[in-house]
Amino acid sequence: MNPRFFRLILALVSGAFVASEARAKGLHREMTAVYSVTQPGYERERMNSGQFVQETYVFGEGDFDGAAGADPSFGRLTFMDIARMLREPLADQNYVNSLDPEATDILIMVHWGSTRVDTNLAFGGAAGYRETNYTSDDGPGSSTSGSAAGSGSNGRSAPGNIETYLAMAKIHDEQRTQSIRLNAKKLGFYEEILETAHYPDWHSMYEQRRELLDEIEDPRYFVVLLAYDFQELYKNKEKKLLWETRFSLRSRGQWFDVALPSMAKYASQYFGQTTKGLNRARIPIGEVEIGEATVVEGDLE
Repeated sequence: MNPRFFRLILALVSGAFVASEARAKGLHREMTAVYSVTQPGYERERMNSGQFVQETYVFGEGDFDGAAGADPSFGRLTFMDIARMLREPLADQNYVNSLDPEATDILIMVHWGSTRVDTNLAFGGAAGYRETNYTSDDGPGSSTSGSAAGSGSNGRSAPGNIETYLAMAKIHDEQRTQSIRLNAKKLGFYEEILETAHYPDWHSMYEQRRELLDEIEDPRYFVVLLAYDFQELYKNKEKKLLWETRFSLRSRGQWFDVALPSMAKYASQYFGQTTKGLNRARIPIGEVEIGEATVVEGDLE
């Protein structure tokens, strides 16, 4: 691994955050969704006390996927701000910052952003749509963009016969379905939607699927954590995914910097664990105050 790369990670996650202060007052409750899964062979050990055996980690900066219309705090938050808010929830599960590459267990790549579903996809609204789902193959700079050509220079469909209208409606439906599918995978909703097909009666299937689609089609703030075996990466340059956790909530009426600590706190119980599907719960969202941070730079030598 490039020594300079590792110095950057250490600078972002070391004792830099010990000076931060956070407090939250529950004002109202919002539905937070969490999807978490571990890879075969990864299982956290427990001590006799029942607490997890300590694992050391460093952060890696992933992609920021910002959608238009998000609150003002959304674009202002840096990777360092996000990492600081995640540090305490990780510590609650006995994940501890590391300054020694030889003794570091995992690298946690942090991706965050806001989703959107463009209701006018058939008429040029999909331009620049991000297709990154943040899987084990995704990393900084690995996302791709797709676009749909508009049907007219003014962004509206030209008048025509019923066949033209139906053709455009079909394109709209296909593109909308595609954007929903991409967001469902990004947020961790995909398996849950597929599971509705196995519900015993049509009414239950429809109600559950409609509820899930309503959540996906509303803009959502999300964070995706991908945890890799650091020693495999450091010594053998092999990327081995150990676990992933995806958590999100509706962004309408929310401030990301206020919601994130509560979201992360709730999601932390599943870090390094498997949720066995999508877990959703209403959690209190409050006010957060964050103090100054001091950067401490590490080195390989």
